[in-house]
Amino acid sequence: MQRGTEMNFSNRLLSIAAAGAALAATVAGRADTITFDELGPQPCDFAQTMPLTDEYAALGVAFEGRQPGEGGAILDGCSGFGAQPRSGDSFLAFDIFGSYATLPEFVSFAGGATRVECYATSPMNGAFILTAYDGDNNVVDMADVTLLAGTWSRIEVTGAIDHIRMSSISFLVAVDDLSWEAAGGGYRLDVTGQCPGTLTVSWSGATPARQQGLVFGASQGSTTIPGGPCQGTMLGLQQQVQLVAAFSTGQGSGSVRGEAGPAACGHYLQLVESGSCNTSNVRQIP
Repeated sequence: MQRGTEMNFSNRLLSIAAAGAALAATVAGRADTITFDELGPQPCDFAQTMPLTDEYAALGVAFEGRQPGEGGAILDGCSGFGAQPRSGDSFLAFDIFGSYATLPEFVSFAGGATRVECYATSPMNGAFILTAYDGDNNVVDMADVTLLAGTWSRIEVTGAIDHIRMSSISFLVAVDDLSWEAAGGGYRLDVTGQCPGTLTVSWSGATPARQQGLVFGASQGSTTIPGGPCQGTMLGLQQQVQLVAAFSTGQGSGSVRGEAGPAACGHYLQLVESGSCNTSNVRQIP
């Protein structure tokens, strides 16, 4: 394991720049976050759209209502759900009694997942429930969160997940920033430490002896690589996206340390591997 590598990236995180040629030449791969902005501008009303189904099949994610023709739809923040989208301009919306966009909603993950999280809100107080199932439809985890009107609440389930079930007792519900971690290991990122202060960025599951880039973004979301060998690929970051540093994967796992300034705190990092163009999960700077 590569150890002890020092990296001072505090100043670089204070210098905000758009993703450009250097980033394009280094990064790409799969996204592990759906912000519901990836499909372009969306309408304000359910009557102008239809249930979300297989539009994210390329990411291995499928959406399904309790029966054909039902399920959540992507709406713009102008739809009047009591809160603006947590990221971007759109979210996945439900009107339990007034349209086809009813709950429960089922979301499946090709190849499985070990963790699924999302954020939920409602214009009224209520509750939101996630139930995780394995491939035999056995419950592997369940979580619920109290919804406070106009406030985004995070909820997470873990385990050997094949699909999840979203449900709620609230009349109107919006979901944003659905993220997941693929099953079976893979390219993993962890960030520990304090901010401002010293952070340790650790990785595993990388291809040995490759270069990898550490990418910073102000928020989770999506950024399409504009050029280079990985042109058109989506990152799980958005806003102020920049390449912070590049270093070797070593034997496939390792860590680097660095000093993070106040401008970095609460924002996000992702690792990307050259050659294979694999991307890691996204982690928040603590």
